[in-house]
Order: sequence, then structure tokens, then C-alpha cells
Amino acid sequence: MARGDHIFTFRKGGIYSHHGIDCGDGSVVHLWGSTWSDTSVRRSAIDDFAPASQLHVAPDEDTPPRLPSRRLARSLHHAAQERLDRQRGFPSDDTDRSPDAVVQRALGELGRSGFDFFSYNCEHFAYWCRTGRSQSRQIDALWWAVLDPVGYLANRSSHVAGAIAGEATTPALYLGGRRALGAM
Repeated sequence: MARGDHIFTFRKGGIYSHHGIDCGDGSVVHLWGSTWSDTSVRRSAIDDFAPASQLHVAPDEDTPPRLPSRRLARSLHHAAQERLDRQRGFPSDDTDRSPDAVVQRALGELGRSGFDFFSYNCEHFAYWCRTGRSQSRQIDALWWAVLDPVGYLANRSSHVAGAIAGEATTPALYLGGRRALGAM
């Protein structure tokens, strides 16, 4: 892991993942709180975020959907998310992915609150810091599981099988959400 990386760890036995930005100095900036109402962007020691053995670097490439109907749905989803980003005051034109720019974006948000499970969670925050656009693959996977449960389960199953065969480089649960979007 390095300064400016979007990192994550699994929580509650892998039910969900928690995301933040590695500041490169032993600290991480993340959206966190003990309850949803007191959640804000905070800086914590990386060891308080997660043990080193449980940290992963999140991929930030965005695989476009393959099927035209899914491509349209994905475009509409991104347009809606960009609108929410603008309403929150997140600039969408800042796409500098250098480590310094990523950490500056994260540090510039310290103290910001406004947690929303579906539109502004820790993954939205970390993804925005890293790419200039907010996104939560966990929430996207949840939506696709509801909108297309058969396709989601087929993609999820293929990644679980790959993980068992030793083909996956990151945990299958995270890839399940990522693949559910990438295969569309």
C-alpha cells in the first residue's frame, strides 16, 4: 500500500467492506462514525482502521457494461451520481490521480458529515478521492442484485469458483460486486 491508495477491509465477517484513503504516514482518512447520525470524514491511525493483514487496495478502473440495455442503465446511474456529487459540492472535473492530489482531496473533506447509505458512504467518499467521481460498488452490486438477480448470481458464482481455484487476486466478495457491474 502507498500514499493515495484507496484501501478497504472487510467487516462483520465479510458482509460489507469499509473504505478509506491511505495518507502514507500511518494514517487513513475515511467516512466513519459509531452511529449513522455521527458519521463524518475522519483521520485515524491505519492500525485503528484495520490490521495490516486485513487491508486491501481497491481497483479503480471502471469496466464499461457490455450489454446496451445495461449500458443505458449504467449511464443514467452515473448521471444521477454526478448530480448528487455536485449537490454535495464535490467537483467532478478534478481527475488528478496523483497520490498528493488524492490525499489533498481526502484531507480537504475532514469533518464533512452527511452520511447516506445509498449515495454517500465510505466507499463513495474513497472512490471520489481517488478518481474524482463517487461510486460504491457495494451499493451498485446491491442494486443489480435487485434489478437482475439471475445475472448477478451467475457473475458472483463464477468469481467464487475462480477464488476457490486460486484465480482471484482480491477477495471474492469484493470482486462479486465489481464483477456484477463489469460484466454488464
